[in-house]
Amino acid sequence: MSTDRPAADAAGHEDRPPGSHAFAPVTSAILTIWLAPRWTARRYQHTPLWQAWLDHVLAGLLAFIVGFVGLAIFEALRFGEPMGLSIFGGVMAKLADNSVGLWENVLSTRQGLLVLAIWLAWIEALFAFAGFAVVVWSAQDEPLRRTFRHALRTAWLWTGTLIPSLVVLLAGATGLDLYRLAWNRARAAALGTPPLGEPWLIRYATVLLALTALALFWWAVFVLLRAAAAARESPTPVRPPICEACGYNVSHTPHESRCPECGTPVRESLDPGLRRPKRWELAGGIPLRPLLACAFDAVVRPRQFFRTMQTRQGLPRARVFLAVLVVLATLMAPLGAIWIGLWTDWRFREVLVMTVISPFFVLLTLAYTLGVATAVAVYCRWVWNDNVAPGVAKVFCYTYGLVLLLAGVSAILWAPVAELAILAGRQNWQFGTLDGTTAILFAWLAYVGMCVLAHMRVAMMGVRQVRYANS
Repeated sequence: MSTDRPAADAAGHEDRPPGSHAFAPVTSAILTIWLAPRWTARRYQHTPLWQAWLDHVLAGLLAFIVGFVGLAIFEALRFGEPMGLSIFGGVMAKLADNSVGLWENVLSTRQGLLVLAIWLAWIEALFAFAGFAVVVWSAQDEPLRRTFRHALRTAWLWTGTLIPSLVVLLAGATGLDLYRLAWNRARAAALGTPPLGEPWLIRYATVLLALTALALFWWAVFVLLRAAAAARESPTPVRPPICEACGYNVSHTPHESRCPECGTPVRESLDPGLRRPKRWELAGGIPLRPLLACAFDAVVRPRQFFRTMQTRQGLPRARVFLAVLVVLATLMAPLGAIWIGLWTDWRFREVLVMTVISPFFVLLTLAYTLGVATAVAVYCRWVWNDNVAPGVAKVFCYTYGLVLLLAGVSAILWAPVAELAILAGRQNWQFGTLDGTTAILFAWLAYVGMCVLAHMRVAMMGVRQVRYANS
């Protein structure tokens, strides 16, 4: 019998909470994932993967229909008469035109179908990567393939967030565009009077839409992480006490003696005070001092920090630790845009646009951390033949401060490096057989690679300390 299926499943599904069933209505997950992600994840934790994929396809089709109809409404309101019953006719005409254009340009030709298939493959790959990235985020003491299934199921059900996001974006774009058209008509009607000043809603319409898209995007990321981290029933593996130096089973070895395999005192592996909760895990709320102390110790003293860390308890607080750092980094990211703007003499609007875009770079650091953590967990499962995903998750959560530090230094260096590269291009600098611009950019990329290696070195120190952890 597979270890991924609880024994209670075969005996009447006694482990399932009330309301949890394998064949829940397909529409409910699509409609509830963006309102109650944790509740939805718990309710659908036993849903087969094939049905979760069907939910994913249904949500994608609904999102396409919402976008298709929304664009038709936008075009009808923009070019038609937005009043009375004429708007219905305009929307229907635009839908017919767009449907004909879709058929003629995409669906009726072999090349168009190939392009559509490639796009669909890319979309599926993105959702698969999202599921892969949140494996360690959703890790608990269970078989790793069960965690993989939960993460992939969550990523597929997460498609439901596309529907309200498209509605909000299309409604905002339509409203701003109609406001701009009305203002242009008012300005054209006031030719004989002093010119009207451009309202700020029109001046910064692009920035407002970008801020809305950014807020919706981060909200979707929050929904995914919230659902992936939801507690769920799973069979807990039976783990005998082992030597934390070599992994030898010491369940029948006296506490006062030494490990027969490596000679390490048994008390150094079974002492209840060895692995204990960190100060951050014991603290409630979001205290600043334990947060900074935990981030500092994980980077400066990784061996000692992770040697005394509990690996299968306290994971929710470790997730909160990483989430708090993500929020702080998102709030501080605009400072990087301002810094780059000072070096490049950007105008105010350019700095404002870059400020809006800057939090996406924080998302890249988060995707790197979660993706690499999952890859390390899979590697450890393959090489060590044991699931240490909860410990790996805590290691990468607590070393995320180092990721932000190195990413921040790289961002600070980017402005002078870019200016130096531009100057090298203008003056035709040469470094051996490379032109100056290429050499400078390669040097910066080499520095970024060194930062990645530095983080991986610290993280792997921590991973080695959780391999034979007893708690």
